[in-house]
Amino acid sequence: MEIGKILFTGVVLDSADPYRLGRLRVQPDNQTKSDILNSVDPKYLSSTKDSISPIYLWTKYDPFVFLPLLPFSLNVTPRVNESVNIIYPVVQNVGNTQLTKFTDGARYYLPTSPSSPMAVVYENYISSKTNTSKGDNIAPTLPLAGNGGEVPKDSRGIFPEPEDNAILGRGTTDIVLKENDVLIRAGKTKKYDVNTLPTANDNRAFLQLSHFITSMVKGEPTSQISVIPVVQQIKLLVEWHITNPENQQDIFSGFVNLYNLQRQKDDRLNSRNFKVDTDIDTDNLKGTPLPVSINFQGQSYENAVNLINTFISQLVQGKIDMKDFDGYKGITYTPQNDGAQFTFAFRPSKVTYEKLTDLGGDSGLEAVLESSNIMRFYQRIKVGSGTLAAGFGIVSGKNKDGEPIFGDSTKTNISKYTPFKVKGESVTYGVLGAQKIFIVSQDSQVGQKKVDLKNTIYGISEPKLLDMADQTEPMVRGDKLMDLISLIVKFLTSHVHPYHGLSPVPTALDGTLSADILQKMLDAPNTVLNQNVRIN
Repeated sequence: MEIGKILFTGVVLDSADPYRLGRLRVQPDNQTKSDILNSVDPKYLSSTKDSISPIYLWTKYDPFVFLPLLPFSLNVTPRVNESVNIIYPVVQNVGNTQLTKFTDGARYYLPTSPSSPMAVVYENYISSKTNTSKGDNIAPTLPLAGNGGEVPKDSRGIFPEPEDNAILGRGTTDIVLKENDVLIRAGKTKKYDVNTLPTANDNRAFLQLSHFITSMVKGEPTSQISVIPVVQQIKLLVEWHITNPENQQDIFSGFVNLYNLQRQKDDRLNSRNFKVDTDIDTDNLKGTPLPVSINFQGQSYENAVNLINTFISQLVQGKIDMKDFDGYKGITYTPQNDGAQFTFAFRPSKVTYEKLTDLGGDSGLEAVLESSNIMRFYQRIKVGSGTLAAGFGIVSGKNKDGEPIFGDSTKTNISKYTPFKVKGESVTYGVLGAQKIFIVSQDSQVGQKKVDLKNTIYGISEPKLLDMADQTEPMVRGDKLMDLISLIVKFLTSHVHPYHGLSPVPTALDGTLSADILQKMLDAPNTVLNQNVRIN
């Protein structure tokens, strides 16, 4: 060993410390394995003398064990085959000579620096020497910042800035301690590659706690930001129809028709103007190509809903196969090329929708029953497991997972701006963000459904989180709920009846429409309720 030197390097052999104290078994660079074993009492060796006996591994008799120099409360344990800095305490000036004496039984380690921030997940022993004097023959890694120290925009903020403190995880997690902000992040980027700059992930999960020295308020708008949809022509139309919505036995008949709108020159038939009640003469469309139709008789409510949803889902995937519909033989629809079915719309037929919204017929009870049954269908007819559009929707494509894409692509036009005014007092903010958020209590439950947090002390797995969706309920959006309640109250306080015992007139004295209330009720599961923020 070099005189006076106490810091060396080594490679990690094993990190599975049975005591979970963060200890490692390390092979030092400055000593061979045989030299180390030759210095050990033979009774602690294996029968072949080429390793430590299993019963003495991780004990004080194991010369390869190194203790962490970091405190136990800060767990940063290198992985097997990674490099570490190892330290031996020394005694200088032994006797009258300049001699370094290495004490027995006191060996420590510190993690080494990676060759690149993108190697934080794992870096082997050889490549970790890239930026040292021993890395002359190792190709340099891709720098995160340019020569001027500027990180590219798409990668900015993924790793801590030099002026901030932080604790980095092994992957896409970290805790960043800025001057007045604390960030806890998971999924800040989707993946690491030492040969590619990382890209920030806007859909990360995060907790941000911030203190601002001065608070701000919005001034009068002097700018206008407009979102302009890219209008798309609707090529196909799926209409579902319930023939007997008045029945009380939950046995329904009806049909699903697919119409070709490509020959129709009508400005209403685009993604901007097409509505659930846009009037189309479908009788004149039956003679055009694509006569695809399915009639069902005497089906249960669930079977009828599944049949309609299957029809729409198959259209999203690009093929309506008639053999999948029991007892029906007809034309199988397949688009000429991939994606040719888009953009298409689905909605109730004109007659079905009128029965849903019109409660002013001669028979008040029958009208209410018809509307109630059709509303049940409307809320359940949708395509894709995570989609929001129900009953009526415009599908413009599908993503890489085959799920439908609703609505249009957009572009933003900024013509004005809203200034901010600075106030004197300070303010603090707390923000919790993620694509799916659960707020759960171990002492609460929804009906008979209780969130089971057993065996989750070290984190909740994704299958468990999916189960929690059934054990929780969506959060309420307060303003949207008040809008709905206000509309109901307005109608209640100003409606009139044409005669005693009859249903109220659809238009109240103040102009409030019962159809507006019905539409808001239909939209409530996705407007009043936030399905992605759930509590128990």
